[in-house]
Amino acid sequence: MSTTSTPAFRHNISPYAQALACDHYYHLGLDTDMDLQALFGDVKYFVMMGSPTRAETFAEVMANAFVEQGLPKPTVMRLGKTERYSMFKCGSVISVSHGMGGPSLHILMNEVAKLCNHVGIIDTVKWIRLGTSGGCGVAPGTVVCTTQAINDEIKPCWRTVQLGKVFEIPTDVLDMQFVDDIIASAPEDIPVVKGKTMAADDFFEGQGRTDGALTPWYTEEDKINFIHKMHDAGVRNIEMESVALMGFCQRAKIPAACVCVTLVNRLEGDQITSTKRQLAKFNEHNISPYAQALACDHYYHLGLDTDMDLQALFGDVKYFVMMGSPTRAETFAEVMANAFVEQGLPKPTVMRLGKTERYSMFKCGSVISVSHGMGGPSLHILMNEVAKLCNHVGIIDTVKWIRLGTSGGCGVAPGTVVCTTQAINDEIKPCWRTVQLGKVFEIPTDVLDMQFVDDIIASAPEDIPVVKGKTMAADDFFEGQGRTDGALTPWYTEEDKINFIHKMHDAGVRNIEMESVALMGFCQRAKIPAACVCVTLVNRLEGDQITSTKRQLAKFNEYSIRVVSNFIATTEAKTTAH
Repeated sequence: MSTTSTPAFRHNISPYAQALACDHYYHLGLDTDMDLQALFGDVKYFVMMGSPTRAETFAEVMANAFVEQGLPKPTVMRLGKTERYSMFKCGSVISVSHGMGGPSLHILMNEVAKLCNHVGIIDTVKWIRLGTSGGCGVAPGTVVCTTQAINDEIKPCWRTVQLGKVFEIPTDVLDMQFVDDIIASAPEDIPVVKGKTMAADDFFEGQGRTDGALTPWYTEEDKINFIHKMHDAGVRNIEMESVALMGFCQRAKIPAACVCVTLVNRLEGDQITSTKRQLAKFNEHNISPYAQALACDHYYHLGLDTDMDLQALFGDVKYFVMMGSPTRAETFAEVMANAFVEQGLPKPTVMRLGKTERYSMFKCGSVISVSHGMGGPSLHILMNEVAKLCNHVGIIDTVKWIRLGTSGGCGVAPGTVVCTTQAINDEIKPCWRTVQLGKVFEIPTDVLDMQFVDDIIASAPEDIPVVKGKTMAADDFFEGQGRTDGALTPWYTEEDKINFIHKMHDAGVRNIEMESVALMGFCQRAKIPAACVCVTLVNRLEGDQITSTKRQLAKFNEYSIRVVSNFIATTEAKTTAH
């Protein structure tokens, strides 16, 4: 066996990806035509964390830590694009944001693993995820180093789907000595413990919280009993990414550690009650009575709370438009303002609202434009906080939600806008799979108000091709969508993939993305009309990689924005005229 093929075999790196003339790490803004060896050849650690702000802060702290050990201070360099992830290089360390939830992290890990293999460091590199978590019987401020990750069904495995088939991958730590070395080097003033980590695909009900938007199917007593049961089983913290991290790294044979500080002891409550300084250091809409009973409800990820005058900010809102990236959210708000003018309406001022660490929110008259990150879990956190906000300010009976974004086409040409009629999951079922206290529930994912969708289509600009169809949403950008250009060797062939996509097309699926199932499932429970409007960037029957030019992609990206902004502006103009 040749030297070059050894790492690929040992680390299960996909031969399909390695055979590409140029592999585009699309979400990182890098590709193999670049001199990646010069940038990454000396890297020993990839340190991954949720937010771009934290990634930049870590890189700066890392540089100073080198100096404290008598080493030269490395220059901190920003690498790649920043629309999805933010990456910084500090000597032999890469600091990179991964967003929220396993699906978002999984995309990053695929592209990083391929990069590590390409530049020849995959045998030596180590990965660390650092972040925040909820404690399970440990005090806020305790750092938990994971020994084993368990999923929200309380199984020590990562549940992954390929061509509709479910696989369970073990999630034990690959190299416990690596974890022990991290603990041994910890500063004496920081409490550090080892323990199991539970990772849920949901910040609220999946973690047994009662402060989410919707009424859970369990009681406060059920919740406490569940958390005690987890603690007795050795779980010391709860977050959203460790299962994906450990499962992927088991397959890729990459040593990984998960190092997370706790912000709250879940045996004592759900909401974070520490001060900002300490942190730096039911009804028709099924809105939860637990959340409504809170003296002050903190919409933590939005940077808003019910002690603020939210009525003044959100009382006139008619549409919440959600999309993946902060850049697109800001762009949509500006386009929306101009669309109002084109319909003879006054131009609203675009205002940024809340904090920007997790989501970026902009107000443009009666429209809120907000980023949701990548994957159902990240979107689900946003929807919970937005639904509670809508209920609090009294607009939940009238507001409509729209997700716009990009997708892979299923038998339609790149640049086609698909308006979803039904969302199906990666097991090809029309349901949203959600877990509460370890129990699985399946929620229907039909569109609640088809007239809403039809009205969007009817108002679309004539130069934009728009179709209706089913949308398949996967918890994975690569194997879950039947791609062969991910990092790891899939358990299917190219022929299997093509047959699978043809089968989906014959069943009425017209595009593939990662969020529609969560959107439609949540909105079915909350009884909020929602639409999913996504442009296709590639026809998956013809390939996996995006081959359109940058100019074509920029044009395609405008299509879903124009369709939605034109619909809202024309609707508002008609309302004003009457």
